[in-house]
Amino acid sequence: MIIEKIGVGETIEEARENARKLLNAPEDADIKFDIITAPSKKILGLFGGKKAEVKASYEKKEAPKKKAAVKAKAKKAPKKAEKKPVKKVEPKVAPKKEEPKRTPADPERLKKACEDCTPYVKDIVEKIIDSKVEVTSEIAQDSTILITICGENNEADGIIIGHRGETLDAIQYLASLKANKGHDDYVRVTLDISNYRQKRQETLVSLAHRNAKNALRSGRRITLEPMNPYERHIIHTAVQDIEGVSSHSVGSNIDRRVVITPNNYNPSRRNQKKNYSRPSAPAEKREPKKDTNSAPLYGIITKKEEE
Repeated sequence: MIIEKIGVGETIEEARENARKLLNAPEDADIKFDIITAPSKKILGLFGGKKAEVKASYEKKEAPKKKAAVKAKAKKAPKKAEKKPVKKVEPKVAPKKEEPKRTPADPERLKKACEDCTPYVKDIVEKIIDSKVEVTSEIAQDSTILITICGENNEADGIIIGHRGETLDAIQYLASLKANKGHDDYVRVTLDISNYRQKRQETLVSLAHRNAKNALRSGRRITLEPMNPYERHIIHTAVQDIEGVSSHSVGSNIDRRVVITPNNYNPSRRNQKKNYSRPSAPAEKREPKKDTNSAPLYGIITKKEEE
């Protein structure tokens, strides 16, 4: 085993002596010295300058192990205990809790929920835009409460809708909690302003059809932007109408998005480079141009005839 130490000093001799002291080698050891850095003087006695560094090393010989001691240790080594067979314990599976079945809401329940949600939504919206608004509500044929906000101008409508309907969805979620608090049955609440829901649905259907056609043409799958469950349902429904493609969702929580995949999708195509070289045009048979000795070097220059 080689032991090394580095000594530092103003001179090389001082650095060697410091390295020898740090090494603490026996007197009969064969010490080797290697100069790492030579000393340099300071500029004007103030700046720069380096101290000398010397590495001292020697090889330490290890004493051979005695065979008798090794044999004694081998004899005293205890026998490995035999492993007892472990009984497999089957994990206990807790019985699944049956979710309570929600009964459809009766007309009186829907009417009461509609009366509670309308002023609740009106109060939230007026606090957001700091202005008075008109809110109307009605009960649809599928027992859904439709709440419509009548905005005064486009700027106020944009604030209530938010980025891609995030603010409108948040208010709708709060209204749904208000309508179903303390009840076993479920009432669905839909919030709309300036016919935004219908326009957004048409946009999503057009988006689904356009990307499905692109997937069929390119043979590659296309991943859309993150969407909420309602918008993803619109995309899936629209893709079902197009033959040759399918859709599924990936991701979790707010990052969950729809992936449109062609039925002939092959992942190995991603690593294949397409050949975009254009076919060369057929060469026409023309006689090679010949230069005469009398031709000028820089083109034909004609002298204007004097009148």
